[in-house]
Amino acid sequence: MKKRLGTPGERRPSRQENGKNGKEIKDYDALMVEIRKEFKQNEQYIEKKLLEVQDTLDKKLEGVVGELTGKVKDLTVRSKVLEESMKRAQKDLKESKKETDRIRGEIKDISKTQEELLDNMSMLEMRQKQLNLKFRGIPEGINENIRAKLIKELANWLDMRKEEIGYTIANAFRIKVKSARARGKKLLGDVPVMFNLMDMRNEILRLNYNKNVCIDGKAIIVFKEVPARFLFLFFFF
Repeated sequence: MKKRLGTPGERRPSRQENGKNGKEIKDYDALMVEIRKEFKQNEQYIEKKLLEVQDTLDKKLEGVVGELTGKVKDLTVRSKVLEESMKRAQKDLKESKKETDRIRGEIKDISKTQEELLDNMSMLEMRQKQLNLKFRGIPEGINENIRAKLIKELANWLDMRKEEIGYTIANAFRIKVKSARARGKKLLGDVPVMFNLMDMRNEILRLNYNKNVCIDGKAIIVFKEVPARFLFLFFFF
């Protein structure tokens, strides 16, 4: 009776097959160890590179932050300098404005004082000349004695004695014509007359209003001497 051959599943592996399988397992384990070792090396390499990259980034960031910090500090310093300069400029401007206002005030006071002085001088001049009259248009003669001529003509015009007129006239003179234009037109110089008595001065003004004084056949203009400043103020203000 023959023995029944077992199935492959039931069949026990031979010694040769067991040796082959053991070798494959060892090779697999060795391969896994090698793979784990390589993974470990790769992991360490990657970690090292990551650390290097992180260190490089940290250094770059540190440099950038340091540079930005320096720029911020520089801008802060410049801003403070500009702010101080602006404050000084504003202070100087304010002081300059105060000084300008002070000078303007002084100029205004000086101008006011000057105007008052000019007014006082004009009033003094008017008082000094309140007995004066000015005659315009009296014909001029060679080596003339204008006072004697005026006494004679006024005595005839007022129908008075020359002695009476001479007593009232303190002085008389002719103002020389200076401008070439006036000389070219042969204009006559005015004759200021200083009286001793206000009554005679006023009488001549009153009578001359209705009947002009005539000398050598020419009508003479008679007017008060008024300071030029008062005339200017009268006509322009």
